[in-house]
Amino acid sequence: MNTPRPVFPLVAVLALAASAAPALATERVLYSNGNRANPADTGLLFTVGTASGVFAPPGFQWSEVQATSPTEANSAAGFSNLALPGSGFRFADDFTVPPGIGWDLARVTFFVYAPGYAQSTPPVTGVSLRVWSGPPGEPGSTIIFGNSTTNRFYAGVPMDAYRVFSTYAAPATAPDTSRRLWAVDASFSGLHLDPGVYWLDWQMTSADPTVEAFSPAVTIAGTRSPAGANARQMLALPPPATEGTWAALLDPGKPTWIIDVPQELPFLLIGDDVPPPCLADVTDIGDTGAGPDGILTVDDIIAFVNAFGDATGCPGVAPCNLADVTDIGNSGAGPDGELTVDDIIAFVNNFGAGCG
Repeated sequence: MNTPRPVFPLVAVLALAASAAPALATERVLYSNGNRANPADTGLLFTVGTASGVFAPPGFQWSEVQATSPTEANSAAGFSNLALPGSGFRFADDFTVPPGIGWDLARVTFFVYAPGYAQSTPPVTGVSLRVWSGPPGEPGSTIIFGNSTTNRFYAGVPMDAYRVFSTYAAPATAPDTSRRLWAVDASFSGLHLDPGVYWLDWQMTSADPTVEAFSPAVTIAGTRSPAGANARQMLALPPPATEGTWAALLDPGKPTWIIDVPQELPFLLIGDDVPPPCLADVTDIGDTGAGPDGILTVDDIIAFVNAFGDATGCPGVAPCNLADVTDIGNSGAGPDGELTVDDIIAFVNNFGAGCG
């Protein structure tokens, strides 16, 4: 099998950045779900030649579905992410904001193709986004950002690459140029996330309702399933149902009798690193009402204790807001208008850790 180029230049992503809405101060690619160790890697394994030795057209590259042997390969070039009236599919995959920082997210870049699509405008015209505090569809998981109706799409550019089926495993499929990849951006509008594990959930609307939009899976040389792959797909149900059924996103494989394997979906998160909020910094020195001052003193302890003991102002107004430092479960979603033991734990832990 051919050796892949280590990293694909993110020309399309940079083009989107140039055409984006007003940027954050130090905006950059913070995270790639295709390669969590390298934000510059899309995770789509771009190569100039297929495993069978066919070169891509000049100036282009292939993104080839992978095989593990001449008799075993993945079968799906991509998975449907199509919005239909009252139906269609949604995708979800997890990501982690690392300890010690927070993220202000400006936008997310997805990768998509529409078979046979040859227009100069993007093959999708709509993207809806949601961010969850746990796996979609699981008990206790909640949506902390977005909805399934607001269109957050604003830009898309063609990439110099084509998605192709495996040319290595029998029956081999000859590569073709019918599935040009596009980088499609959707806006978070400056969403802030504290350190923690989150799930991103999305759906696209095709420019041509007769042509489905497909998202390729993360592609690693010689591997059918990345380590820890856990992407999900939801089949939406017609009204009055408000949510469909989530299930693992699986590639059924080629030939059909080999084992189904879980998949991971590539996306890039773009924005700024920001220091996490100091949850224990609830007031200034002297508790004058000026608000947090970036310094932890006994005044913060006194203000927190007094506010927690006087919950008559809940929800949402002083003095409750001084003690309402986190939500139930301390998921990072922020104050929730309730005073619970989680607020005490978060305050004590953050006071012990200090600000900085």
